[in-house]
Amino acid sequence: MSPFDLNRISGKVSKKMFKSLYHPEHVLIKKALTDQLVKKETALFVVKVDSEHRIAFSKEFMAYHHFVEGYLNKKPYLLTFCCVCNSGMVFNPEVHQKMLHFEVAGVYNGMVLMSDRETGSYWDHITGECLHGEHKGLQLETLHSLLVLTAEELSNHYPTSVYGLAKMSWVKRFFNIFQSRRTAATGKGFLPPFFRHSMLKKDTRLPEMEMGLGVWAPQQTAVFFSMKQLKEHGGILIQSFNQQNLLIYIAPLNGTPNAIYIPEAVTATWKATTLVLSNGSYIRSGKFFSKEKEALEINEPSQLFSRWYGFIATFPNATVFV
Repeated sequence: MSPFDLNRISGKVSKKMFKSLYHPEHVLIKKALTDQLVKKETALFVVKVDSEHRIAFSKEFMAYHHFVEGYLNKKPYLLTFCCVCNSGMVFNPEVHQKMLHFEVAGVYNGMVLMSDRETGSYWDHITGECLHGEHKGLQLETLHSLLVLTAEELSNHYPTSVYGLAKMSWVKRFFNIFQSRRTAATGKGFLPPFFRHSMLKKDTRLPEMEMGLGVWAPQQTAVFFSMKQLKEHGGILIQSFNQQNLLIYIAPLNGTPNAIYIPEAVTATWKATTLVLSNGSYIRSGKFFSKEKEALEINEPSQLFSRWYGFIATFPNATVFV
């Protein structure tokens, strides 16, 4: 990433428009479905703090708040999301054993920029790196990449999960719906003028608003797999990455691509909503099972389902899968 330039921070007014949410109220996902607080087909961003505890938020919710943080099972979490570039991650917001409170600072590289209330330092919402200020050079602990499941999938496979409640006026709710539709990952997207003002010269290898899955690992060049290429391969692709076998697939229920490492080179085919590997193991709703139907631990690279301009701005040396 190029050196941080304070002069390229744009849209500082957005700091007053979009408020981060701290310590959100929540209910069990089953109750949220029963009480019709969320529709079963709604795609949710899922935060996993451990093997048993998860909290989920809707995209409309995150399109307004951008950042939400709190504790679940006494463990801290920070969920970030920029609806324009469609990118977000899950971090531990504690620095030196003290929780920092993050908020929108404006736009940088065409993406939302974080700052912490305690020191005013600027942070990258994808890498978790402090770019400027008192904490410059520090890195937030990445808990995991963003996981997307439908509300029904979450309820069926992780019944102890909770759903984050949104308390917003009808004006804000209307804005969220409008903004979510303009920036929908299935559409062409929309890049506001003040977003473009914060960007450097664009990389023309792909259209700037092209959606795809970017993956990266330590000491490994980042790679971007466009949705167009993934669909041309039937939504299933197996590649060598980071000296391992990487399986990339498009989840059938929410249309989101995911990448996991698999222990051996295999082939894979869809059977309804289950991805069956030729060695008998299978993937269903983000869970990996052996042929004996035992749950397996998932090993995955850091990954981001985002638009090309946001990924290449974050990883300027990334390659494009062709």
